[in-house]
Amino acid sequence: MPPTPAVFITPNAGGNAQINNVNGDFINTQNVYTVTPDRSELFISRFKVHHLSITIPEEKIYQWLAAPDTSGNYNAAREKHHENTGAWFLEGDEFARWKETPGSALWINGTPGSGKTIICSTVIESVRQEYKPESRAACAYFFFDSRNAETDQSLTEKMLRSLIRQLSHQWGLWYKSRQSDQSATLQQQIGVPAALMDLHGGGHETPSTAALQLTLQNIIADFDRTYIVIDALDECLDRAKSMAWIGSLVRRNMSQLHILFSSRREQDIVQRFEPMESVRGVSLAGAATNADIERYVDDMLATVARWNAATRARIKISLIEGVDGMFRWVAFQIAELLKCLTPRAVDAQLRSLPKDLDGMYERTLTRSANPEQLKQLLIWLAFSVRHLLVEELAEVIAIDFSLKDTPAYDPDLRYFCPTDVLDLCAGFVTCVPISAERRSSIEYQGAKIGSKGRVHRNDIYTHSREATDVGTVKLAHMSVKDFLVSDRIKDGAAFSGINAILAHNMITATCLAYLLHIGSRPSFDEATSEHFPLVLYAAQNWPVHAGRGRNNEAPVWKLMIRMFSRGQSALTYYIQLRDPHQDPCWDRFPRWGIKISQTVEKINGTPPLYYASLLGMEELVKEILRCGEDVHARGGPCDNALQAASYHGHEGVVRILLERGAYVNTHGGKYTNALRAAFHGGHINVARLLLKRDADVTVREEREGTLLQEVARQDDFATVQLQLLLEHGADVNAPAGQYYGTALQNASWRGRYDPVRLLLEHGADVNAPAGPESTALQWAFSGVNCNIARLWLELSMDDIIQAGVKGTPLQIASKFGGIDIVRLLLEHHAYVNAPAGRYLGTALQNASGRHCDFVRLLIEHKADVNAPAGPEGTALQRASSRGKIEIVRLLLGHHADVNAPAGPEGTALQVASGNGDIDIVRLLLGHHADVNAPAGPKGGTALEAAISWADPGRHSVASELERSLRGHAIIRLLLEHGGDANARVLQTASYFGEYDIIRLLVEHGADFNALEGWPGTALLRASKMGDEDGVRWMLEHGAVMDSWVAEKFIFQESKQKNHAQILQLLLDSEAGVDGEWLNRKRAEWVREGRLRADAYDSIDFWDQDRWEDCDEGSEQSSDGEQCHTAYEGSAPASPVQNTV
Repeated sequence: MPPTPAVFITPNAGGNAQINNVNGDFINTQNVYTVTPDRSELFISRFKVHHLSITIPEEKIYQWLAAPDTSGNYNAAREKHHENTGAWFLEGDEFARWKETPGSALWINGTPGSGKTIICSTVIESVRQEYKPESRAACAYFFFDSRNAETDQSLTEKMLRSLIRQLSHQWGLWYKSRQSDQSATLQQQIGVPAALMDLHGGGHETPSTAALQLTLQNIIADFDRTYIVIDALDECLDRAKSMAWIGSLVRRNMSQLHILFSSRREQDIVQRFEPMESVRGVSLAGAATNADIERYVDDMLATVARWNAATRARIKISLIEGVDGMFRWVAFQIAELLKCLTPRAVDAQLRSLPKDLDGMYERTLTRSANPEQLKQLLIWLAFSVRHLLVEELAEVIAIDFSLKDTPAYDPDLRYFCPTDVLDLCAGFVTCVPISAERRSSIEYQGAKIGSKGRVHRNDIYTHSREATDVGTVKLAHMSVKDFLVSDRIKDGAAFSGINAILAHNMITATCLAYLLHIGSRPSFDEATSEHFPLVLYAAQNWPVHAGRGRNNEAPVWKLMIRMFSRGQSALTYYIQLRDPHQDPCWDRFPRWGIKISQTVEKINGTPPLYYASLLGMEELVKEILRCGEDVHARGGPCDNALQAASYHGHEGVVRILLERGAYVNTHGGKYTNALRAAFHGGHINVARLLLKRDADVTVREEREGTLLQEVARQDDFATVQLQLLLEHGADVNAPAGQYYGTALQNASWRGRYDPVRLLLEHGADVNAPAGPESTALQWAFSGVNCNIARLWLELSMDDIIQAGVKGTPLQIASKFGGIDIVRLLLEHHAYVNAPAGRYLGTALQNASGRHCDFVRLLIEHKADVNAPAGPEGTALQRASSRGKIEIVRLLLGHHADVNAPAGPEGTALQVASGNGDIDIVRLLLGHHADVNAPAGPKGGTALEAAISWADPGRHSVASELERSLRGHAIIRLLLEHGGDANARVLQTASYFGEYDIIRLLVEHGADFNALEGWPGTALLRASKMGDEDGVRWMLEHGAVMDSWVAEKFIFQESKQKNHAQILQLLLDSEAGVDGEWLNRKRAEWVREGRLRADAYDSIDFWDQDRWEDCDEGSEQSSDGEQCHTAYEGSAPASPVQNTV
């Protein structure tokens, strides 16, 4: 059957309940109020929770959002910033206008290396200094970065996620600061904006770009001012989307938004923004920028002590003449000049200054002492799928490509010290420290990162035992990558040109050679990465690079053949390091340490063909089959190669396997068969291919049902997939599986109109049972899709008034569905007063826990407000339980019986008292509710319920002060209306340790010493609970305990914690306990072996070894003797007994 909609029935928990579910999430029904009359009240009211909602912890939402962190780019830019550079911009009119004008947009443009990123970081710094996190202003930024093949910082979607994450965090700071007078628990629950909560939903779907844009727009609107800074828009891989989004924000003219973005003057960007009058432009060129550069040159030259004033002057003049607004060009030239050790060398360098960045890069490459190694390193930095650590980059050159056969690992090629690689790459790279927020928790490949950001290894490089600085290596500037792939380098003397395919081939070969070397080692464990820093990157990412290159070309092809040979340890180690079955998002967290995912035995039992198919390596699959591998070989989680390739959507591999005779209906593995795997993976083309080869659509799983039933539960592309299966003979009326319903029931539960219509057109049985539950018809009315409800009504008029086990359609719609569906059913004459069933009440009872509009609509159609109680009571009781005061008032206005017999949760007054809802209590008492009505099966009288609610341990949502004031007010109100302060009520107050309430009850005539069932009196109840302070308080206020009750307490409770001290307290008091009689009983118990002779001296009344198996009644002890109860013997009369 379809999963039951989320219904939580919580006795005595209406309006202020907090429940923990098995996942540790909070289910919270509290309404969030504000007492401030200013604009903040409107702001907070937007987040008022009107119905039962699940409050997911912040960390889970942010983990699901998976927003990239570009703070490393920001911090790196701030470190490069020199004092007073950019001051001309911050003090200029354009910046001031942007900062103060609502809805403003500013575009900073310039040539490569002109300092756009530095200006953006300066803007962020300036804006942040002008507001506090708790104010209604926010600042978010994103630095696009395409210096390698990683996409976390080069896609529009990633930018949107990052901006949402930053603004949501700042919203949380503001909101929590406004709630400083609330409880800490409340602050912890409200940490993200409602817009992000809505986007998250249940966390089961990936949001679309449009959904991210709308969410970001709504969050921006929650602030008075929002500053967004976006750097390097030209480096965005799908910048058409980013430009369209920026343009839409500008056209919307959001008063809260101030957006600034930077880019080169690329033609498409110029054409997009220059015609827009609302986008102001600032070009980083001319005198203002040159003044910054001159200041930068002065600062840098002042640090070189070996140059005299004349040399500094010559250098400055030469650099300023050729700068043309390029900070990057100046910085690079100064780095080259620092290598000059004589005046003549300085003069020679100045005479040959390149005119632009390309010329500068080309000359540096030409003059490199080891151009081939430099080429390898730059290729890796330009095309790696994530940033590399220094240790990883240094390992790249350990692969010898000069060998005649295939590249191979050579330890003699390794650097003595990994940081030496930075000297070879000087001018081309920059190091970025690992962000502080990761530093405390990350273990990188077995290396511990200390508080100062240094990594400590056990002699990775045998010559050095010093710690190396932790940081990732990047190309110093996007212009470096532009140069590497440009046409100019192909014609130059540096080295042959680079293209993406050749680059990925080289990286693939490096990774495979590295893994093959590790495979030649006798063993492999998690410590291996300490000695081979590149192993994790190689294992995780070689298939990515192979897919982007041409893996059928030497030397990659030869290395792959070796890798996938039978018995090759390198393949085993690769699978252990990076199980290809895992979600690719696992690769986003490469620095979380090595984890061995499978045992060697398990991997070695799986044929290489399986893994080649899983990875989609078509040519490799052909080669393995050509070498004699059995296409039917079994092994692996998916059981066989065909199922593995089908799940991952490798259509070419599936075709090859089928052509080589793979059996399409092999049964086994995680997805049962290949066809089911293709549908699970969402690959419709693969499914079509398998169906053409007669894949069986009728296979049925005991728990899941048939494939048609599984597909009907899906949200995406369900109609197309259902149509395909039906065309190939799927049984539309196959019996339901153990866990879910028929295909029609599943589609109805999902609320998808087209799948439901399609199944009905193919003859689906509308009355087929869903196991022990209800039919598809009833489930169709539990959603909000009115079209589905209308479709059912057109086809199944006679079934509308029939109730399944779950109830009638109207009852289901009133409980779970939308009001339009309820109205539609009523218009079609659905029976509004169908009696309550086992699971649901009448339609009105169900609606009374929701919204006034539902209740008013049903009453207008003659719903019985006093229908007998259902599973959640009468309509009035349910509304009172859920804290719906407007519905309570509406029902009372239509003569609802305020004193209807208690339902499962109690009478209306009892449930309202148990929820601490004083407004509803007062309203019900005003309509003559019976204060002393008998309790329901799950609760007590109204007084007992009110005392229970006042217990500090019951409701952490409310503050302690609120509990005290509201609880005492309700109790006092009930007492004023004749509430019976009897012994049971006193016991309840004693149980919760509420002595202020006990005093209040005594003031209203309660008898301290009245007996009521077990445990008898309030004093004995406190004694039984081990409440020493409570016992002492009651003794001081006149409570007594008779010897008969004391004997039972001694026998049953005295061995418990604190109870011996309580007994001594009773004996020392004048509470009515007859000491002489107890002494006689003691002697009797000692003779019978029921008490040790020294019991009084030690106040230890139990021989625990002898009596630990005794219960309250007479039973056998562990040694076979009879255990006597405390009731034997006659107790003398006591003052309490005489009064009862």
